[in-house]
Amino acid sequence: MPSHFDLIIRNGDLIDGSGAPAYRADVGVAADRITAVGEIAAGVIGVGFLAVPVMTTGAAYDLAQTLGWKHSLHAHPSEAKAFYLAIAGFTLVAMGLNFLGFNPMKALVWSGIVQGFSTPPLMLLIMLMTGSRRIMGDQVNSPVVALLGWATTAIIFAASAGLVATWFL
Repeated sequence: MPSHFDLIIRNGDLIDGSGAPAYRADVGVAADRITAVGEIAAGVIGVGFLAVPVMTTGAAYDLAQTLGWKHSLHAHPSEAKAFYLAIAGFTLVAMGLNFLGFNPMKALVWSGIVQGFSTPPLMLLIMLMTGSRRIMGDQVNSPVVALLGWATTAIIFAASAGLVATWFL
């Protein structure tokens, strides 16, 4: 079932052509084809209710950490005003993008691609920093952690290179 429908018909009388009596169901249409029948609107709305707060709160955490703001969902809003305003602001921006005609699924895919391609160089920097006595002092990675970290970094670089290679095959 697609995560995006061009049209959802809610609670319609469905006649399936089998001779059975009509029944109430939702019908999802995507790309001029019926792609789902049943209780679909609640699922689509439920996914949105889950995704929007996760994405906007994650962005607010990133902003708050970057700018050194107090940030915690355990903090009362009066204790972390900027953080909670950032959550509200990112939520309003996300809603606004929807009303401006941006496809939210495409935006999520592109944000995943950007995040995926930013991970290998960030892992490289993290491994270089956490292995440096000049930066970390006595708290450098143990040999086992360093081995696992470098292996993970190599695998992530290989996965990104593999993805790019598939674009040309």
